[in-house]
Amino acid sequence: MAQSKTTEKLTITSVEDTLNPATGFLDVALGAADDVTYAEVDNSGETNNISYTKFFNSKAPTIGTTDPVMILPAGWTNKAQFVFSGGLGAVFTTALSVATVDSAGTAGTTPVDPLTPVRLVF
Repeated sequence: MAQSKTTEKLTITSVEDTLNPATGFLDVALGAADDVTYAEVDNSGETNNISYTKFFNSKAPTIGTTDPVMILPAGWTNKAQFVFSGGLGAVFTTALSVATVDSAGTAGTTPVDPLTPVRLVF
């Protein structure tokens, strides 16, 4: 059995929103909805509330009115990490916008206090 070593360069694009207000982190991929493979929601500074990071297939959703495609919860004092092995490119065909609030569902608009950083890897 022969062995060979191949060295390849892997390009990783990541974005991090350290403010992530309830108004949203709009058009994260700048119009081209990239394939999200990893998301991290750092709710470690919050001692009382679960945070809900909402993902929208829109360049400019109206937070509290536009239905999110996906909602990721993060418990208080926790950093939640999510891996999407096949990526999410087929889901976000228009754009990708993100907002983190303190209630689940479409209607939530109140930001988590302290603000919850969100990191996405494409």
